[in-house]
Amino acid sequence: MRRKHFFSKAAALVTAVAFSCIAAYGQSSPASMAKYKIADGADLRILDDNIWDYSKDTIPPKWQAIGEDPRDFVRAPQFARLITDYMPDVFGLQEYSSHMHNEFYPKVQSEGYVIAWESQEDWNNTPVFYYPATQELLYVNYHKYTPEKWCNRGTKSFTSAVFRRKSDNKTFAVINTHLWWKSDKEEPGSTMARASQVRLMMAEAEFIKAKFGQIPIFVTGDMNCEENTIPMQQFITEGYIPCYKAATIYGDNNN
Repeated sequence: MRRKHFFSKAAALVTAVAFSCIAAYGQSSPASMAKYKIADGADLRILDDNIWDYSKDTIPPKWQAIGEDPRDFVRAPQFARLITDYMPDVFGLQEYSSHMHNEFYPKVQSEGYVIAWESQEDWNNTPVFYYPATQELLYVNYHKYTPEKWCNRGTKSFTSAVFRRKSDNKTFAVINTHLWWKSDKEEPGSTMARASQVRLMMAEAEFIKAKFGQIPIFVTGDMNCEENTIPMQQFITEGYIPCYKAATIYGDNNN
């Protein structure tokens, strides 16, 4: 798993740290009321996490050996606590199964969160959630990567969403993704598959900018590759900046 987080060159201010991803920009956020409050000078919190799809009702022997239980009904409250402890305006997940959804979503829904795109016919493993008390959803799109060879049973996809912050009408976009996971050694062509998936996201970003103007676009997710690889360099050469390089406000390990 390789996590990289970018924002488009349209963004004026971004803060990011390595807790999966937590990014910030703007003015007024539920994170100001969270257990782990947002850093001074930042006021939009975006959280991102790959939660690992394990939908079985048994405990694997290796987990039993270390005394841990990975079943969804055990992990869902832990992930929900993560959300309530940080209270992000927006969060994205990867490897999010319908099985986990049944356990997890009611818990965050009761805290005021809404999933931006949901369909039982075409399950979204890379959903985006938002806090409608502070954000208005203006646009959402889900795209499952094709061909199936590079999609891993439908788990590789992106969800894009555009939000308007109610406090000041500022607009921003989030694209949450999970790219193809194997190496070229394991599966020849894997790097180029990830590169083509990145190009699809970049095309989506161009559509968003054409529709909503030069707004900040945050790209988050499990990229399964490093910053110096061809897929990630496509972002860099087009003017996207890794969040850790763009940060102008730094917090502690919780921000």
